[in-house]
Amino acid sequence: MTEKFLHNPSKPDKSKPWSPNCKLHTGYYSKSPDSAFYTCEICGGKTWKPTSPIPLLIVSVLIVFFTFFMGYFALTVMNDTRGYFVFSVGLYFGYMFSRNYVSNGKHWRSFRKWAKENRQ
Repeated sequence: MTEKFLHNPSKPDKSKPWSPNCKLHTGYYSKSPDSAFYTCEICGGKTWKPTSPIPLLIVSVLIVFFTFFMGYFALTVMNDTRGYFVFSVGLYFGYMFSRNYVSNGKHWRSFRKWAKENRQ
């Protein structure tokens, strides 16, 4: 016979989705099959799985540097003016990644603060 252990929603667990509105690990569902976020069953807000922002930052910086390098290479070595387009794509990627990083960092800090307050 196997025993099923239920998770205490107020106990911090990085592997479980977390609702920043409820400040609990709540039940969740997907509004549609292609939805990027799950919805909290209690408050109806987005749930979030705590992930460290450092790997996201490293990958983002590498992608932006790569696009800038490709633009530089196209302009200097190949004498191709499409390098300006690649630079603008790199700027756009940098902007989008920075917004994502700031949002993820904000959620990470709020989860860590909550987890520190609720350690048992």
